[in-house]
Amino acid sequence: MKIVIDECLPHRLAKAIPGHKVCTVQQIRLNELLNGALLKAINDDFDVFITIDQNIVFQQNLKSVKMAVIVLCARTNRFDDIQPLIPAILKALPRIKPGQIIQID
Repeated sequence: MKIVIDECLPHRLAKAIPGHKVCTVQQIRLNELLNGALLKAINDDFDVFITIDQNIVFQQNLKSVKMAVIVLCARTNRFDDIQPLIPAILKALPRIKPGQIIQID
């Protein structure tokens, strides 16, 4: 599974998701794009987009997005606050379907 991690999340999260091809928005050099343009740019190349932006479901038309979106609900975007959510991310990945949006908190 090809996964891209939003630029507002710590890079260390990529290494915490084994068994998948995981990269960050910065690594694919798209960090200058805003959410709508970013989603459009990665839609055909990735299976899952992971973000902490809880407003994305209200601000973007995700019905046109083929990939799945995982929205992390953590106190902050620091790795220490994200780390407890990693088991739930790993559990969700094998079951997630294209176009599905999952919130993990």
